[in-house]
Amino acid sequence: MNNVIDIKSKKIEMIEKKAFEEYGVIKLNEDSYMVPSNVAYSEEEIIKESSLIELVVLEEAIKKLEVEDNEYIGLNLKEIIQKDEYILEIVNINKSKVEKITVKGKLNYDEREELVELIAALNKNKKVKVTFWLHYNYEMIKNLFD
Repeated sequence: MNNVIDIKSKKIEMIEKKAFEEYGVIKLNEDSYMVPSNVAYSEEEIIKESSLIELVVLEEAIKKLEVEDNEYIGLNLKEIIQKDEYILEIVNINKSKVEKITVKGKLNYDEREELVELIAALNKNKKVKVTFWLHYNYEMIKNLFD
């Protein structure tokens, strides 16, 4: 009989399930997770300017994504170019379309909030949800519950 229970695997499964239920964490692969950080809806008021990016650049990227009513837009940090300068992916989840843009700033919570609100506002006439996703590894997920 082979009734060996892998306690470590069971603990990982329990933590992953709890992380999904409580925080909306999505597992990508063995040690890679996406955690929703900032969320905005298209009913938000339009922001006229941003210190992070030129609105024209952002508007062009959004236009290329061909966003329609009731679609979902995800943002995530793709890579760091240099200190305070990043490549940001903007993804139309429904259509699997991706645009990459350069943004400046520290991308702390407030700046991520500004970006999601800005993208939601640019889609004001459509009902969209915009979420900034952060990459976590397993240890970071586990620390959510310690």
